[in-house]
Amino acid sequence: MKMNLSQKERKYTLWEAMEIVLSEKADKTMHVKDIAHEVTIRGLYYQLDGNPVKPNQIGVRAWHRPHCFRRLKGNRVQLIDNADNE
Repeated sequence: MKMNLSQKERKYTLWEAMEIVLSEKADKTMHVKDIAHEVTIRGLYYQLDGNPVKPNQIGVRAWHRPHCFRRLKGNRVQLIDNADNE
């Protein structure tokens, strides 16, 4: 489902989109494929070329923000609750 950005502007950064999707889960954990799917079907984020986000992008973004996300076994990502850091 490729979208032209002139037709559909980004609503959020990918990190924000991941946070939105993960925050709605009780354990704040999902598989990268499921996160990518949710981000795409909700139209929260598209790549600059208009293509939907790929699951590997989710994993890489989580890796770059270890203070926000945990990478877990089985290609799962968990949102770190700010209350855990206080």
